[in-house]
Order: sequence, then C-alpha cells, then structure tokens
Amino acid sequence: MELTKNYDGKRWKLVYGDYCGMEAHAVDLVQAAIKRFVPYILPVYRYDNVPDDGRNTVYVGTKDSNPFVGEKLADVSPADDGICVRVTDDGGCVVIAGGNAAACYYAATVFADDYLPSARRRAEGHPFFVTPFVDALPEYEYISSPMIAERGLWTWGHVIFDYRGYIRNMARLRLNKITVWNDFAPINGKEFVEYAHSWGIRVIWGYSWVWDESPDKVLSDPAERERWKNSIVNRYVNEYAPLGGDGIYFQTFTETEAETVAGKNRAAAAVEWVNEVADALLEKCPGLVIEFGLHASSVRNHLDEIEKTDPRVDIIWEDCGAFPYHYNPMKTESYDTDRVFSEKIAALRGGKGFGAVMKGMTWLDWAAFEHQVGPFIIGESERTECEEKLALRRDIIRFQESYWMQNGNLACDMFRMLAKATGGSAKLSGLLEDSLFDGHIWLPAALFAELLWDGKTEWNELLGRVARREYI
Repeated sequence: MELTKNYDGKRWKLVYGDYCGMEAHAVDLVQAAIKRFVPYILPVYRYDNVPDDGRNTVYVGTKDSNPFVGEKLADVSPADDGICVRVTDDGGCVVIAGGNAAACYYAATVFADDYLPSARRRAEGHPFFVTPFVDALPEYEYISSPMIAERGLWTWGHVIFDYRGYIRNMARLRLNKITVWNDFAPINGKEFVEYAHSWGIRVIWGYSWVWDESPDKVLSDPAERERWKNSIVNRYVNEYAPLGGDGIYFQTFTETEAETVAGKNRAAAAVEWVNEVADALLEKCPGLVIEFGLHASSVRNHLDEIEKTDPRVDIIWEDCGAFPYHYNPMKTESYDTDRVFSEKIAALRGGKGFGAVMKGMTWLDWAAFEHQVGPFIIGESERTECEEKLALRRDIIRFQESYWMQNGNLACDMFRMLAKATGGSAKLSGLLEDSLFDGHIWLPAALFAELLWDGKTEWNELLGRVARREYI
C-alpha cells in the first residue's frame, strides 16, 4: 500500500523481544507482512522501550526474550520447538511466539503464510479481499509442534544455483536440515554452513563410500580395502571437518537390485564394510553424526543383516517402493505392501537411528550427468542462467504437483505411520534437485514440509491451506 499522511484509521505497532539470529528473521518477516497492508511507516519497538500510544500491537518473540509474550500467553506452554499464533481482542492484539528462537521464526511463517491469506478473504461478496490491519483481523489461534523433529531436503550440491535462496526457502517451510552430496567439497562450503546455521538449518555433507565405484576389489583385496578406508577417513578430516558441518552422509554399493556382490550377500558385505569404516572414523572423530544412505532394492530380503549396522550409525533408507519413495508420484500400485515394509524397517534396532529419503519431486537429469573433476563453488549463479532454466523445471513441477494433489494422502499416511513407529525421531528428507527451488517454492516441496510438521490436520484441509500460500 502507498504511504499517506491522511490515514485516520486504527494504527499498529510491533513489539519484539530480541533482534538477532532466528528471532530477527521472525521480526523481519512479520514487519514485512504488515508493512504491505498499511499506509504508514510501521513503528517497531524492543519490549523495554514501548510507548503507551493506544495502537494495536503485534508481539513477537519467546517467553524468555519478550515479557509481553509471557504475559499474553500465560495459559500456553509451547514445547521447545513449538509455536503459537494468537489473534485476540477483536483482532487488536497479535502474539507470534515460539518455544525457542527457531520456533519463533516458524510461528512467523504461520502468521504470514497461512493466517494472513485466509484473513484477506471476505466471507462473501465484493470486494473479494479485505485489507488486514486496516480492516479488522479475525480472531485466531494456532498451537503446534513438529511431528518429525528432523525435517530436511537432499540434493547434489552442483544443482543448487543460489544457496542463500535455497536455505531461506527451506527455513520458510520450517525445514531444519540439508544433506548435500558432492564429488568434491565445495570451496565456499564454510560460508554455506554458516549461512545455513544462521537460518536454523543443519548441514550434512554427503560423499561416496564406494557408491558409484566397483566394490569388487574392496571386497577381495585387503590392501585396496585399507586404501579406501583411509581415503574416506582422511577425506572427512581434511576436506569436510574444516567446513564446520553437522555430520556426514554416505552411500555404498547397495543401489542395485542384485542381492549378491563379489560372491557375497550384499547386505552382509555392505554392513561389514560400513561398520569397519565407521569405527575407524569415530575413533578419530568421536561423536560424529554418520548417516548410511541405504537402498532397499538390494537388501530388503536380508533385514537381519542390516540390523547388525553399528548403532552409532543412522540408516537413511530410500528406494523402498511406490510413492512417496518413488521418483514418480503417480506410482502408487504397491503402496500397501511398501507401507508394511516401512513399518518393519522403522522398527529395526529398537526403532532408533531410522531415517528415509522421500521422492516424487525433482531429480538430476542422469542422461546428462557426469562426475565432477575437481572442487567447485556451490550456489553462486547469474540470475540469467536461472531464468533460462526455469521453463523446463516449471513444466516438470506442474506434472509432479498434479499427482501430489491426487496421491499426497498416501505421503500423509506414510509419514504419520513412521512418526508413530519411531516416536517422532525418524529423520525424513525429500529429494529436491535441479528444481530452482532457490527462487521458487513449489507446491510439492511445501506439502512435503507441511506433512512433516503437521501430524493432525486431515489431508484435504492441509492441501487447501498450503495451496493458499501466496508464494505457491
């Protein structure tokens, strides 16, 4: 709205608790959402410097950072990662709060992306939209905490075109983890990690433990096995540890349908190899988070062997069957069987250390793929390059999102089953590659993220809520 000095309607102010880190991001988002609708410069005050001016007020913060939040939400105790958005006093008081700083930002996204689009809609008639903060705000309350604690995306690093945009869009969807796979550590990896952390996102670096390479010599030649093991350990110590990430992810020789390798049971050989390398790595780097990217296609009939994986290593499953594991969200024929299998693997090792990579969004063009030959810069691109690539990605996403609308109830069911089976500890990520997510939040990504957060809302209602977001 354009500024005017002749406005005589009700005016607003924003009162915050702390202006740093994720709380600062929350304040920025909320003030931007308000500023769009009001014809005056919005005053923003720290909690200890608030004038008694009779203005309607939006309070942003945590109970620890903003005493007004504690006062207004005396009857609510959000979990550490929980959120509360409340509009009361005939729409004259808004409280946007989180149990911690990251959750405060997540509450701001609910206010800006879910509440305001609905608040703009008149009950009936024209004008179709009202003007929030000029017209009265409808009363509202949303109290929530995430169904899945660790919610992420998985991607090759070279198809992140603008890492800042990618990270910001992840945070906007209340995601808190990114797994980035590379042939070489990115030169600007430290900057990438620091930026991700500033938005509440943990970074897991992925690299090969004999994934695309032939495993035959590793399984038959002790000298080659030792060379590979030392290379993997040294690569983390020398290349990835200095970047300051939050752990590593690897794949080994399981991305196949063949159940044997070099005359051995593939599941048993893989677990023996993984345990050997992980032990060497953890001896040098105690406490390191290690995630084993495991393809069910070659091991699903040998879960007794998979259960022998070192308990210090989390297992991140993929290729477990139909959507939401399948690249194509129209592939649902084996869903019931795959659900039973998923419940079984989630229960392995006492339900601990389980995760999965879900698909059905976008992935690499493997027909044009070639391995990197050296270090690279992650996520720095000309805008023109992104614009030139957009048309194809938009067409792909349009196809995918139509089947998310049709079959997303299956993803909803699967994620809620996995959350229940693991007590919410399941580490779930979505494969989202080469999609220009850096500048465009696509509907499948938003639905995926919302399903990880919201374990209660019925699918049709959740779909409608997400589809109404203005960035979709």
